[in-house]
Order: sequence, then C-alpha cells, then structure tokens
Amino acid sequence: MPVRSLAGQAAVVTGASRGIGRAIAVHLATRGAAVAGIARPGPDLDSLAGAAGPDAGQLLPVAADVVSPGQVAAAFEEAMASLGRPTLVVACAGVAGALGPAGSADPGRWWDAVTVDLRGTMLTAQCAIRQMLPVGAGRLVTTYGNLGDRQQGNVSAFAVAKAGIARLTESLAGDAHAVTELIEAIASGAADELTGRVLLAGDDLGALARACRRDPDHRRLRLSLD
Repeated sequence: MPVRSLAGQAAVVTGASRGIGRAIAVHLATRGAAVAGIARPGPDLDSLAGAAGPDAGQLLPVAADVVSPGQVAAAFEEAMASLGRPTLVVACAGVAGALGPAGSADPGRWWDAVTVDLRGTMLTAQCAIRQMLPVGAGRLVTTYGNLGDRQQGNVSAFAVAKAGIARLTESLAGDAHAVTELIEAIASGAADELTGRVLLAGDDLGALARACRRDPDHRRLRLSLD
C-alpha cells in the first residue's frame, strides 16, 4: 500500500499502552496524525508520548479504564479538547487473561477478560458515534482476532469477546446505514405525509404513507396492550 500522510487527522486509539494498540497509535502519529492513546494508567502509557519520535504528529497519552462509561467519555472529551473532533477511532483495548480450559477458569477473571474487550469496544464506539454524528463524518475501526474461529482450546474468553465484537460491528454498520437512509428520505420530502408519526430506521415509508391514506387513523399513535 502507498504511504499516505495523515496530517490534519485526529485519531483516538484505545489499548494504546502496549501491543497492537500501541503499534497503531505510534504508526498513525508517524504518518502525521494527531493521536490520543487511551489506556489504563502506568509506565507504558507514560512512555507513549515520545514513542513516535520528534518529527511525528502529536501523541497524547490519556489515562482511562475502557470498562468505565464515565472514564471513556472523559477521555474522549480530553482528546477532542486537545486534538479536535476525531476523524478516526480505533477500539483495540483487550487483555490476554483467563487462558486455559474454560471448565476450570476462574469466573471473575474470565468475565473481566470478556468485559475489557467487548464492553470496552461498545463504550468506545458509543463515544465515537456521539462525537462524529454532529458533523456527519468519521471512521470507526474495531479489532478482531480469529483465534475464536479455529475451535482452539484455552482461549474461550478471548473467543467469546471477539465473536461479540464481530456481531457488534455488524450491528453498528446496519444502524448507521438504516439511519442515514431514513434521514435522507426525510430531507427529500419522502416522509412529509407521515409528519407526526414515529418513524423507525428500516420502515417502508411508501407502505406507511399508503396505509395512512387509506385510513387516517393509522397515523395516530396509541399504546398496545398486546
């Protein structure tokens, strides 16, 4: 792939203190992006600021636990205040804990491993979407590991979390596509006959409009006791 400058882009990367997350954050900065690297506090996060070299884009360490909604939201606010609204968010936080047979795994450690990966990705995605929607632009990347696809033993927490991330990512993509189509239809006037009615992403606006023309009472909202 050709080398491209990312100057002018603002990125947020979770799990940025070590491993793949750190490599991504550093790489984006060397390409000129301004990067906020989010991770739990510690020496690895402290050393992130200078990891890309003096000629790189800004690399801002931000301490937060990705399983905490409040901390993730605060980290995104800090990143936006320092670097601007993110154009790219990479959810990469995860742990390699709870390795071994599922039947003898400690339930607390097992669930913690799933939570960091899956809940952390969900909270990161929420914050990314909330900051990107007002400007109608931005890219969200979730990271997936295929060990869970290989029927390999001893990685059940990792496999479960990554399978959940895959389905979450598909759902997010579906949400975004349906919502943008609905907004486009409203903007074009295609939903004018349905003014005052609750519209759901994925509704067949033509069918709803025909139903309302046949029976004006169909437009009204009412509680269902079914």
